[in-house]
Amino acid sequence: METNDNQQKDTRMYITKNAEKNLRITAVWTKFYAILSFIGVGFVFLIGLGLILAGNLVPNELADLSTYNFMFAFPKALGIIYMLLSIVMLFPAIFLLQYSIYTKRCLSNSNVATLEVAFNKMKSYWLYMGIVTIASIVLATIVPVIAIFGTLL
Repeated sequence: METNDNQQKDTRMYITKNAEKNLRITAVWTKFYAILSFIGVGFVFLIGLGLILAGNLVPNELADLSTYNFMFAFPKALGIIYMLLSIVMLFPAIFLLQYSIYTKRCLSNSNVATLEVAFNKMKSYWLYMGIVTIASIVLATIVPVIAIFGTLL
């Protein structure tokens, strides 16, 4: 019983030099990828905003024609989808950046509790990516079926 109490009080981290080196390299690359992801999120959001604004530039006379309504509403709808996708893309970037920050912090402080937080952020990243992947697969199979049956009606 005494050993468990001592282990819980001792939060110092004991890892090999090679493991520490690998964690440092991982922290650098996840930060780099998080920054690239933030840039990508910004571009996708701006493209969505541009599509919405482009859809608003259509003269009302053209937008009122029933045959062209869909064509002029399409950029707005696509813009909204892009903006929603940018929000979906934001969370993995945040998780990666948090993993990088906490990993660097744990290595400088040699604190295992901080490493646990870092691993929790990495777990959150992969859990989120798994859910997004499953949702993407489901949408990729359902949307074409709906589109095909929609054209038949």
